[in-house]
Amino acid sequence: MQVVFNGEHYQGGTEAVSDRVIIQADNGDIELPLRSVVPKADVVVAGDLMFGLLPMDSQATKVISVMNKGTAATNFKIDWDRSTSLQVSPAAGQLAAYDPSCSGHECQLSSTQEEEEGEVTLLLGDSVLSGEGGRKLVYSATVVKQSFELLSPAKVPLHEVDFGPQLFGEEHSRTITLLNNGPIEAKYFITYGSAGEMRGKLEQDKETASSLHDPDNPYADLILATRQKLRSKATNDNPFTIDPLTGTIPPFTQAPITFKFAPKDVPRRKGFVALLPAADATTRIFDFVALIEFPGCPPTTRIKLPVKGKGMATALKADPMSLVFGDVPTHGWADQLLMLHNTNTVLPVAWRGVKQLPYFNLMPSSGTILAGQTNQPKALGSHSGAIPLQVTSEAGGSVLQELQVA
Repeated sequence: MQVVFNGEHYQGGTEAVSDRVIIQADNGDIELPLRSVVPKADVVVAGDLMFGLLPMDSQATKVISVMNKGTAATNFKIDWDRSTSLQVSPAAGQLAAYDPSCSGHECQLSSTQEEEEGEVTLLLGDSVLSGEGGRKLVYSATVVKQSFELLSPAKVPLHEVDFGPQLFGEEHSRTITLLNNGPIEAKYFITYGSAGEMRGKLEQDKETASSLHDPDNPYADLILATRQKLRSKATNDNPFTIDPLTGTIPPFTQAPITFKFAPKDVPRRKGFVALLPAADATTRIFDFVALIEFPGCPPTTRIKLPVKGKGMATALKADPMSLVFGDVPTHGWADQLLMLHNTNTVLPVAWRGVKQLPYFNLMPSSGTILAGQTNQPKALGSHSGAIPLQVTSEAGGSVLQELQVA
């Protein structure tokens, strides 16, 4: 005996059917139960479309997962009001039977007005053709204004960082404040370079400017810093250091950003020796641009910050370069005037005598000479020797220039 089951005429909601077959025999009737399970799709939706707070003119993406845990494949279609700013991808397809993997559907919302809300309908099986029924998913977003501002230490708006003229070998730093003037936590990335190096990045389409970085990459700041250092080692063309290059700012809070300026002269290679140019002729002008970007925020929130500085060489000259006292009687004394001249017409120099010689005294032993001015300390003694001089930074730190007066 053969029993054939045909489930084509059963409704999609039918899960199982049962019946019985009675076999009549001479010694009595035999009852044979029949049961068959009808394949059925069991679709589960995970996730929500509550976008929360969104900056004005920005885009946000949410992912909902559609899973089929049933024994039958089914078609699906996602329908919504196309006149809204919501976009869903993919919007239609098929879910195979026993498919435990999630089919991720990206729902992207562009914030253009203060309130964004509506419904998304998930149609399955026969509902795809009829367009009736389906599961409803509500989406909503609250759009707020988000802005960022740079402040100086005096808490006034800052539009550029200008270190002015500084001596080669010195290091100066300034700390500014980045203000998140909005109710949403924001990440920021800073890239900087000369005007020529940053021209291509500044002229890029602003629609894609905020998507150039991966906000989830923990090595982003390290990669940026390494590139800057490698480029500046060979030619000393990058005297600036910015720390940090990336970070996160909570809502309505401030984040400090430190700019350091350490100008260096052009590296001198071995070869012919010639007279050095005047201090003003060695001036190096550094005109850089720092670009601050905020991934996930509107491209218009990018901040372009000019960073400037000048590097100048030290220019201390002694006249005369050799002091000859001649014959001096025992227990006598003699003195000569040594003129120190600062040929730098912009910056002062701080100088000091490195050490006192056994029979020579330098008075005064240190001082500061203003730009373009001359100092006349006295040198006393009765023996020969060399008077070493050093030019130091104004803070009394590193040595910038050395002289030997015989």
